[in-house]
Amino acid sequence: MSIKKGTKVKLDQKMLDEAYQLGKLRSNTHPKGYKRVKGLHHITGDQEGLCGELAFAILIDASYSQFKSIKEIKIGSFKDKGDCVYKELNIDVKTSRYKTANLLVLRHKLIDSEIDAYVLMTGFYGDYTFRGYITKDQIKKEKDNFELKKGVYWIPQKYLDDLP
Repeated sequence: MSIKKGTKVKLDQKMLDEAYQLGKLRSNTHPKGYKRVKGLHHITGDQEGLCGELAFAILIDASYSQFKSIKEIKIGSFKDKGDCVYKELNIDVKTSRYKTANLLVLRHKLIDSEIDAYVLMTGFYGDYTFRGYITKDQIKKEKDNFELKKGVYWIPQKYLDDLP
């Protein structure tokens, strides 16, 4: 099963409502000093991030246990393993409301995480588009092509691939 860039997915109202409720709870569990997304209310950022994760899980036909894991509220420090597992890869899903968004990856997560690849979903309030995927190894190999701002790599969509 391959997923092409530009593939769309829509969350049903029940899933959207649940994601918004859980996103609000997730927002309240961030550790002190957590960096918030600028330009978006912090609760909405967490709600939309959760929606993007669920939309990707639908695309890959994730197992019930993966959906359950996405919905868990994790408190405290833990080693980041991403949001979904696809073909034995731990995938971290990033979501933006902007169609032309860059994929933003924290530099330290290329070293200090168990994430193997990253996915960019764009959209808002239930309607999402898969913009592509890139492995951690590809990012490391091509990092000179990406802008690095305040410890975050900005990866343009042209570097993202279809999901194999």
